[in-house]
This record gives sequence, C-alpha cells and structure tokens, in this order.
Amino acid sequence: MEEKRFPETTLTLNDSRTLATLKIGQETVVADADSLLNFISHLGVLRQQMEPQVPRHSPEDRQFLQLSEPAVEIVDSDDGSVVRIALRTPTYGWIGFQFLPHQAADLGRHLVTKFGEETAAPSPKLHS
Repeated sequence: MEEKRFPETTLTLNDSRTLATLKIGQETVVADADSLLNFISHLGVLRQQMEPQVPRHSPEDRQFLQLSEPAVEIVDSDDGSVVRIALRTPTYGWIGFQFLPHQAADLGRHLVTKFGEETAAPSPKLHS
C-alpha cells in the first residue's frame, strides 16, 4: 500500500492578523479571513464526498475537535417544519443545523433531564 504523505505545510499570520499565508509544498496562498473561511467550506464539501464517510457516531476516545461555549442561535423555520440551530465557532465561523421536530424534542428532553428545567447558566440567544 502506498504511504499517504501530505506535503510540508507552513501556516503564518501577518503582524496585524488580517492575512494568513499558507505554504503547502511549493505553493503559497495568501488569504484574508473571509477567503480562508470560504476555502474551509469548500474543503468540507470535498470531504463530504469522500470515502470512507465520516462515522455516524463520534469516536469513543473523544479524539476530535471540541470547542467550549460556542455562541448559539435557535430559530424556527418560517413554516415551522424544522428548528434551526446555529453554532458560532472561532474555528469554522457559523455552522447551521436543521432538526426535524422530533429531533429537536429529543434534544430538548435530553438537556432538561440532564440539567433540569432551570439552570444558572445564561440563556442562549433564542428566536422564533
């Protein structure tokens, strides 16, 4: 089997932290924050099409990117058919999820069972 090797990679920020320089092998790209986020989105779409697919369940050893205290927005769709949850991450920007009503209810029940109906934590930004 052929060994998979990614070319040597160097990532740097300019002094004002407004531009990133990515050097992959002999190629160099300079990108601002929006361009970099767009590139990350394209990489995500590419990964979605690859085999093997991302596993349906998270690894038991918890070895994957985990972000603490993301900003959360919860919005009902205009027709009420789905609940939209958006998470703001410093790594990937805003990531949106659409839940069918039964999925949203399962999530809500789990959180209420786990933490009770009242908590001291601040409420996320909720929109209906």
